[in-house]
Amino acid sequence: MTECLSFVIPGDPVAWDRAGRQGDRYFTRGKQQASRDAIVMAWRDAGSLKFPADTALSLSAEFWIPRPKSHYRVGKFSHLLKPDAPHRHTYKPDLDNLTKQIGDALNGFAFKDDAQIQEHHEPYRKCWVPKGCEGMGVTLRALGVDGA
Repeated sequence: MTECLSFVIPGDPVAWDRAGRQGDRYFTRGKQQASRDAIVMAWRDAGSLKFPADTALSLSAEFWIPRPKSHYRVGKFSHLLKPDAPHRHTYKPDLDNLTKQIGDALNGFAFKDDAQIQEHHEPYRKCWVPKGCEGMGVTLRALGVDGA
């Protein structure tokens, strides 16, 4: 039986960012820390499955990013997209940094180190959603000896 855990984190997806610096002191910015806390809370709510340190993992992640108001028409048609509104999310934050935030947040919780994540599987994407539907969907799966 393959060990697997899936969970959803509500709210705007937040990408990984370098630590801030103030003099000799380094710190995690408030927005990143709040996102990490939300990821850990969702993991705990989903059952807190902890993978052994020698287990290779697969990560699937989907990021639901709210469309900006500028993508929509105005007036009585404000619920409709403009014809030139992009179909795919090709803007920042980028997919790698969004995924890194998940790995860093779950270090020491779901696994010993995010170096255990060996593969990314479908769904692995970011996409537009209407305001109010934003969030992240995450699945962690233990990989067998043959990668399955």
